[in-house]
Amino acid sequence: MSTRHPLSLWGFAIILSGLVSAGCAKPDTPVTTTKPATRETLNADAILRRCAEQYASATTTSVSGTFERFDAGGSQSRSLQWASTSEGKARVEVGPRVALVHGPRWWMVNPVSHSFAERTNSQSSAHDAAAATLTNGAIMPALKFALEAKGIANDANATRSWKLHGMSWHDEHPCFTLQRELPINGSKQLLRLAVDQESFLIRAAELLQDRETVDPIPVWRWTYTACTLNEPIAPERFAVDTQPRRQLAQSTPPVRIRANGNE
Repeated sequence: MSTRHPLSLWGFAIILSGLVSAGCAKPDTPVTTTKPATRETLNADAILRRCAEQYASATTTSVSGTFERFDAGGSQSRSLQWASTSEGKARVEVGPRVALVHGPRWWMVNPVSHSFAERTNSQSSAHDAAAATLTNGAIMPALKFALEAKGIANDANATRSWKLHGMSWHDEHPCFTLQRELPINGSKQLLRLAVDQESFLIRAAELLQDRETVDPIPVWRWTYTACTLNEPIAPERFAVDTQPRRQLAQSTPPVRIRANGNE
């Protein structure tokens, strides 16, 4: 399958994915939630705006989970984790591969030699390009949401193409399932997000190939098993060292040779 497709999500040009859900409500049907002293009706737009507000108000976000890629031969799974700050910095790890993002700039990191190679952006942003490189073409919806949350929250049109698709459970967390259609190379793909009903953080995401007459098949899937906001993160996690590291010369103790070959 092609590894890069410029798409539009939340009003930004990118590449993406959706989520596994169990449809329990009619699509695009507003949901009424009842909590102590609180009763509100939420549609897809309201849910995503609450989600954006959560990420936008955080000083740091840390996420860990898995990334899966599907093809005719089955699926491949990789561990993933990333951390971001409100200043636009991020450290992204997929399996053994690592990237650092500083606003519009990003670097691939060799964790063994501790070397940094700056890369150019082939996507709409540095974090899109970094994520696509680490995953061979995919983008991380929660990372994108965290780093672009303020723009999403302030854009009245950013979330209007989404619909409430139903409900789902992820790691014992009840979630709203949101969906939007994405045309890719003449075919229709479905992007789904699972948004936690309590925290309004993204718990999972998935890109599906829509086949209309039968169930859609997954293309990419992200499952986030841990997500924390506002926890201190050591600045060294985001540090970029572009100075080449010098090899320390190994000293060899001198050998004294005496006459007749005796030491």
